[in-house]
Amino acid sequence: MQVSEVLRVKGNALFTVTPDSMLSDCIVTMAEHDVGSLVVMDHGRLAGMLTFREVLRVLARRQLEHRSGPTPPMAEIVVLQEMKNDPLVVSP
Repeated sequence: MQVSEVLRVKGNALFTVTPDSMLSDCIVTMAEHDVGSLVVMDHGRLAGMLTFREVLRVLARRQLEHRSGPTPPMAEIVVLQEMKNDPLVVSP
């Protein structure tokens, strides 16, 4: 499957956040718009991606720490701490 085919099915909506966005706000955005990822933009440039995978990793860490370990609550985590840096970029 080509990227252009994925985009045709997915649609043209692109949801973006900044590296200093709160992870908890991003989770709400992802749920409200039924999307599995957000593009992280910093001063007009692609900085990374935030996907449900990164969110689940934070939740898993919190669970393993019984919610009282070193991982801060979701409301205290910013995207920069959890996003995937330098995502793979392809053309259609």
